[in-house]
Amino acid sequence: MNPKLNIIIDTDPGTDDALALGIASVFFKDNIRAVISTYGNTYGEQTYCNLINLADILKIDADFIKGSLNPLEKDSFTPTDYHGKNGLCGLVLPTAKKDLYNGDFVNDIHDILKEYGIVKYIAIGPLTNLARVFDRFPDSANYIDELIIMGGGFEISNVAHSAEFNFNSDPDATNKVLECPVKKVIAPLDMTHQLAFSLTDIEDIVGVKRELLSDSTNSQFNVLAKLFYLNYDTSVTHDNPGSIIHDATTLAYLLDKNKCNFQSYKIISDEYGAVSKNPQGYDVFVIDKIDRDFIKGLLKETFHVIKKGELS
Repeated sequence: MNPKLNIIIDTDPGTDDALALGIASVFFKDNIRAVISTYGNTYGEQTYCNLINLADILKIDADFIKGSLNPLEKDSFTPTDYHGKNGLCGLVLPTAKKDLYNGDFVNDIHDILKEYGIVKYIAIGPLTNLARVFDRFPDSANYIDELIIMGGGFEISNVAHSAEFNFNSDPDATNKVLECPVKKVIAPLDMTHQLAFSLTDIEDIVGVKRELLSDSTNSQFNVLAKLFYLNYDTSVTHDNPGSIIHDATTLAYLLDKNKCNFQSYKIISDEYGAVSKNPQGYDVFVIDKIDRDFIKGLLKETFHVIKKGELS
């Protein structure tokens, strides 16, 4: 991987976020400059704990920033039950031995963007952090080479009002980010739902059936494998045909864009964060398909590398 590539990941872990972080820890280990938490799959304090605990297990070396706890103009947030109360479907991780963040996250994100100058910003949770950064520091757009977003859906939705969860969590932030003068690449539900992985797929990817995993939560391999199986459970419980790994697709795009099909659209987002195509809208590139064998192989290689590293 290009050592000059600079990545910031904005995330709300989340079982599918954990898989994305697993891929990042293997394929972009030397490129991750900062990882920022946001409320989303659970409450903001918990997503921050999930982030630093996962990063500690995955040996990710970066700045870790606790971002937004609530949407713009709101003083509270209530998550869904999709990923359980702790966001990781009940899996409890060892507590990382890290100093807890207590800085000004908007200022710190801006400083990191300025420091590296050309950044790939991967947003796989609600867009509140970035909206706040653009509000206070409009020049931040100058330092983002590409904004890769998991969010939105045109024919598929997963919350009320025909919307997608991340965009719906903060529609004001969604609009602020869509209007920013940055190249935006969107991975929508229409694409991510094409990649539902069956239990047989997961067993092939992980290489170990669930019942044969050890109880250890100190092992990178066991933690990531358990979270993959838990993602399958909650996905199926919510009427999906298999494990839906929305957030991991953003890393797959970054790794090999030639495995993706794109469409260039102008889109708008309504008061609920629901997106639609509109000739008067904002320019975006939409990933409408990713080679399924490629992303399956990417996940398989992630688990292989992690397991091999633990055994060596």
